[in-house]
Amino acid sequence: MTDLPLEEILATVANLSPDSFIFITNFGKDVRGKYQTTVEVCRQLARISKAPVFGFLDSLIGQGIVGGSLISLEQIGVTAGETILEILGGDRNAKDFPSVLEVPQLDLFDWRQIKHWHLSTSALPAGSLIVNREFSLWDFKYHAMGVLAFVILQSLLIFWLLAQKHHRKSAEDELRRRLTFETLLSEISADFIHLPAEQIDDAILKIQRRVCEVPGLDFSALWQLSLEDPRFLYQTHVYRPLGGPPLPEQMEAEAHFPLKWTDRIS
Repeated sequence: MTDLPLEEILATVANLSPDSFIFITNFGKDVRGKYQTTVEVCRQLARISKAPVFGFLDSLIGQGIVGGSLISLEQIGVTAGETILEILGGDRNAKDFPSVLEVPQLDLFDWRQIKHWHLSTSALPAGSLIVNREFSLWDFKYHAMGVLAFVILQSLLIFWLLAQKHHRKSAEDELRRRLTFETLLSEISADFIHLPAEQIDDAILKIQRRVCEVPGLDFSALWQLSLEDPRFLYQTHVYRPLGGPPLPEQMEAEAHFPLKWTDRIS
């Protein structure tokens, strides 16, 4: 349609059937001398066409063409510049270069146009480059699964470390309480060795107060086994700093402590 005015070209394209094939080459001015760039014409064609538009210049990617085996103007410039630098630098003689600059074309396609025309990427040439690709969350499903698995494993590790820390602290606290209590018992035993009989009651109350200072103990009570009736225990000393209901002054020994008291006494 190069022999038609631009208006007729656009009108013809607008009336083409969807199974048509539109290929834009290069455009400078139409037969009436009206100047238009290739990019501007490509945009107008893409807006009105009922069929996909193809081309051969990489500068038209993103301007309406689906893509194709494209000439890269950028790569041509880079290759030409490198060639000139080699000649000017004296690395190679100009006569050694071919008269035609050979630059490989790129199989380049626009994802938005592929999606718009419902084209299959499996039909593209092997090694094709797809630009302007729009990604959805589903495209990153494997990355998301990997990140989720990492977060779960990291969380489990943190919970395990916290549990170990809590367990170790509990064990250390229990060991500290036990050591404190055993140290207290040793001190009590040493104090009672040379204690006069009239000071025993006061010493027992002081000891009970010290026992209740051990974390986790609310009161201290002392019962004595009845020598007349070994079935019973009688309360002799009690220390309860926090208060509370009274403790029984008499307990049945075998009910609370299932031992053979008569055998112990004998």
